[in-house]
Amino acid sequence: AEGRCEVLEADVSASGALEPVRGPADVVVHLAAIVGVAAVEAEPWRVVSESLRGTLAALELAARLGARAVLFASSSEVWGAGVDR
Repeated sequence: AEGRCEVLEADVSASGALEPVRGPADVVVHLAAIVGVAAVEAEPWRVVSESLRGTLAALELAARLGARAVLFASSSEVWGAGVDR
């Protein structure tokens, strides 16, 4: 229905976590991420692997639901510690 938004909070790395989602959908919003510099420093390969798997899960979900777009939002982690101006 127009103007309707459904939110699913799930661990996208868990097998079958997105199976209950039914379409159709116009857009899939992908917000899943491991955040925190400490996590990246401690286990960089795990962070990259889970980020890629989560993105793949969101893309597969979008295809299954017939979504016309996937909106991916990054965390502030990409900006680093910041710069004084």
